[in-house]
Amino acid sequence: MNSNPIKIRPACSLDIPELQRLWKELIDDHKASNDFFSRSAHGHQFYANFISKQLTQKSAMIFVAEIPQSLVGYIHLEISDYHQVYVKNEFGFIHELVVTQAYRFQGIGKQLYNTAMQWFKKHKITRIELDVAASNPKAKQFWQALGFENFMNRLSKEI
Repeated sequence: MNSNPIKIRPACSLDIPELQRLWKELIDDHKASNDFFSRSAHGHQFYANFISKQLTQKSAMIFVAEIPQSLVGYIHLEISDYHQVYVKNEFGFIHELVVTQAYRFQGIGKQLYNTAMQWFKKHKITRIELDVAASNPKAKQFWQALGFENFMNRLSKEI
């Protein structure tokens, strides 16, 4: 177990290089079980541009888990809507939650999740959705342990 104190805080633009590093680790972990997740040559730059825009949006938030001199995880949130087709219009969406390999299974993911839930509640969001790669059963178990249930299944086919 790591003894460094973990600080959870909102991300800022200075964090983008570290967020890119963590995103690459997440995507490369997914690629190990599904080639669909192969990063394009400039994927990390597109991601950095996306995150840079998200940091300026009132409807989005990124919280980071920080130890001295480094980020060890983050959770990326957004408030979205169903375009007024359902009674419950707004919902929270978790784009991703990642904790770097050396810091996994130490409660950091749950700390990030708890911080995210506080943010969603502050914004009066009562429904949260997220996607889990079918090839990532540990992530599915993590989210189910926090009360998430199957809602939709996304199927794909290469043609």
